[in-house]
Amino acid sequence: MVISKITKDKFDLLIEGVSAKHLAMLHPTPIEPAEVRKPIGLSMFQVLEESSGNFIALKAMGKITAKDYDTLVPYLEMAIDREGPLCLFCDMSEFSGMEIAAMWCDLKFGIGHSRDFHRLAVVGGRKWMEWCVKLTAPLFKAEIICFGPGQAEEARTWLSN
Repeated sequence: MVISKITKDKFDLLIEGVSAKHLAMLHPTPIEPAEVRKPIGLSMFQVLEESSGNFIALKAMGKITAKDYDTLVPYLEMAIDREGPLCLFCDMSEFSGMEIAAMWCDLKFGIGHSRDFHRLAVVGGRKWMEWCVKLTAPLFKAEIICFGPGQAEEARTWLSN
């Protein structure tokens, strides 16, 4: 997806939750920090301020639905188009669950972009998430590691190496 082909309305929906610094990377003209809001659209995903270049940091909050992927997927695809393969940090400490349709969206996106990620760090997730990661990891080229609660700095260090 090329940023110049996105309409202003669609772009406004996508920029919600993106830091001013990270937004400048994705948008061809400067956007004031006042235009940046917290969650991406009505999504339960938040792009964290530390996101920069090919390092994308996300926080998942509450129960994730398939609708949440309607804004997350285009955002990640723009970052992949701009930066190439990404290192993805996922803070799951406030994540409470996922609809089956959302699991399908996640798997479909992951398989379709299996070569577009260097490393993925899943932080603070529940035990069942670790099993899901272990089951699906062979489908992806990227290295994927689950880190426990309180291991966010260790995950960031691993992603940066």
